[in-house]
Amino acid sequence: MSGSAIIEVVIGLIFVFSLLSILVTQINTVIVNTLNLRAKNLKKGMEQLLTDPVVRAKVLCHPLIGLIDHKVGPNDIITPDMAEEIAGQNPTNVSWIEPEKFVSVLKDVLTLTTREELFLDLYRAVDALPVGTEKSQIRELIRGLQNNGTGLPDLHKAIFRLKNEQHKQALMTALDKVEAAAGDLLVENVELAQMMQGIRNIDSEILQNTLNNILETTKDIKAAEARLETWFNTTMDQLSTSFTKRLQYYSLFVGLVLSLTLNVDTLNLATALWNDPALREAVSTAAAAATANPELQEDATGQAAPPTTQQEAVDEARGSLDTLLGLRLPIGWEITSISDEDIAAAEASNVLTDPRDNGRNLLNFWPGNNPGWLGFWLQKIAGWVITMIAIAQGAPFWFNLLNRITGR
Repeated sequence: MSGSAIIEVVIGLIFVFSLLSILVTQINTVIVNTLNLRAKNLKKGMEQLLTDPVVRAKVLCHPLIGLIDHKVGPNDIITPDMAEEIAGQNPTNVSWIEPEKFVSVLKDVLTLTTREELFLDLYRAVDALPVGTEKSQIRELIRGLQNNGTGLPDLHKAIFRLKNEQHKQALMTALDKVEAAAGDLLVENVELAQMMQGIRNIDSEILQNTLNNILETTKDIKAAEARLETWFNTTMDQLSTSFTKRLQYYSLFVGLVLSLTLNVDTLNLATALWNDPALREAVSTAAAAATANPELQEDATGQAAPPTTQQEAVDEARGSLDTLLGLRLPIGWEITSISDEDIAAAEASNVLTDPRDNGRNLLNFWPGNNPGWLGFWLQKIAGWVITMIAIAQGAPFWFNLLNRITGR
């Protein structure tokens, strides 16, 4: 009997810790959603990633990213001060960016202006040619070189066939400039060449060096994209780890607030479960039912779909609180006057407990009402701290333990 009672007390405590842990997680969700912490954390990570204010502002405001609700086109000209002001705005509700999407937008921002700048002098030299077949042919060859990286030898031949030395020299000078900027990449991958040129145009030396180091020796746009994705993922993983640690501190704080607000004192709770067989059995039965409840298991293990709205998150937290309060545990607070007759009756009885030991009665915390107030305080504080630490272990830990003990 004693062994069974001990197991039931343990099951009861674990079940209460599980419910409180779920409630803390749900309250954290409400806090995170209310303060938009995930989006702010993502924005902070993007600021660490993209140290150039202009590049950062254009990426954050890009329609495919949408972390800042401000219209800035990739080829818009903005000053660093304007960029800082734009990037300093509060973020939208975007909490995650796909790596492929980030790389695509970064490429877009880096190459959209350089795509034209790289070939601008070449197009101007072509515009100076007289109207005719040669002009059309050279323009098409330049367009093919710009878009596909093809036709460079043919372009050289077409320019050399020109009879006007001035036009020929202007075109060769412009083409030499393109080749010098793009290097061997121009032939192998014009898209990568344009991106590398865009990197050279970045004002931030830190970001420029970072991207150059990442893309060093890269000769293929697919390989470059893969390296940029790895860079992004590494930063986001570090960001996620730091955010998780931050949430753990939130959990400790919320757990302490719950322990105090609901007066969930582990020591008092264990004593009540031990002394009250009916309560012990009711809580054990509820715990066994919980292990067979797939929805509660999903909530505990974090496999449940996240709430889509703030109201849904609040409703989930309220539901968990109702489940906890429905167990009729000796938690919460009361204010009950204690008379000398109540104390005398308790001392004369073998059944009644001393009303000054009632951990729910706020009046017992006052030294004038309770001669043993110091020990009472110390015991309550210890009980609250144990509850707080237990809650911080998380619902998956407690539900795993509960499943093992109940044999599920």
